[in-house]
Amino acid sequence: MIPVQQGPEPPDFDARVRQPGLMVLAAAGISPAAIVSRRELMRAGGRLHPDFWRRMRQELQAVFSGCCAYSCFRLEDALTPSRAELSASVDHFQPISRSPAGMAYEWSNLRWSWSTIDNQYKKDKRVSLDPCAMDFFPFEFDVGDFGRLLPRTGLSAQTTSGAVQALQDLGLNQPACIVIRRNWAEDLMTHAQRYRDQLMQSWQPFLWQELKTLGAIP
Repeated sequence: MIPVQQGPEPPDFDARVRQPGLMVLAAAGISPAAIVSRRELMRAGGRLHPDFWRRMRQELQAVFSGCCAYSCFRLEDALTPSRAELSASVDHFQPISRSPAGMAYEWSNLRWSWSTIDNQYKKDKRVSLDPCAMDFFPFEFDVGDFGRLLPRTGLSAQTTSGAVQALQDLGLNQPACIVIRRNWAEDLMTHAQRYRDQLMQSWQPFLWQELKTLGAIP
């Protein structure tokens, strides 16, 4: 996870996402301030699927440079060096089931996310670290295992605690993440000469930064 500037909402966001969403809530008698389950929200549209936030996939992909907001893995159909496929989903940082219903249709609450993290680990958790609200780098490599992450040295006790919780809530040290991260790191170190800084800052920003810091690649 690294700091990300999400920027202002797209000019057509209100017309394509917020207003249709609020209309569905109003038709179902749900206040935008009410907290409902995801199932209740999806039922509110009747035959109309009210997941209008999906209309922003292209815009979110561009804002996050195609990388998951949490793992920093580049999300695409191509396979990684570990032969894993990285599909993307639109995540609500403040979960639908634990936030006012209107937040489901707010640009500031949307994140480009690896579907494995979104659907298997984060789910409806309130994560302690938001990449779009950070001005620091919370994690670093375990130098004994480039696949694992640790809270960065020098953080305050409170921030370290938040980083530990985020690692757990996002599954960033689960086997799938470790294998992908380790294989990418090995590939980058083995073939460092064929990769350009600009390319890898876009494709694997966290891995590239950490390997450079450690002197593992030139």
